[in-house]
Amino acid sequence: MTQANPLNIFKGPDSVAQYFDPDLQPPLPLVELPAKLNPFRSDNVRIYAKILTALPAQNVKALPALNMLLHEPGAAKKSIVEASSGSTVLSLDMVSRVLWGNDDVCAYVTNKKHPDQLRILRFFGLKM
Repeated sequence: MTQANPLNIFKGPDSVAQYFDPDLQPPLPLVELPAKLNPFRSDNVRIYAKILTALPAQNVKALPALNMLLHEPGAAKKSIVEASSGSTVLSLDMVSRVLWGNDDVCAYVTNKKHPDQLRILRFFGLKM
């Protein structure tokens, strides 16, 4: 497997956009679960976990967010609205800012969301 960015360095005016590009990321680490976490190890079943926290937004939701926005270039100049109160809308916000400088992202949030979690979303500039 040839890696496009073997040193894992992102530089220049579009460095953050490069960082979010999965084609420039190193492969995600796979970690074998030890026997104490693998109930099937005695049957010679080996289980590996892919460490998704190594992704740019530290969650897998950044990948579909990137895909959605790349396939809808009109979103660069439009408001982005998402009925989400967590990692999906946060990923959409981060990716839209990185790709186009679009900070017009709005989240429709349940009234049961904890105030601390709302503060995190506001910290990143999300409108609610």
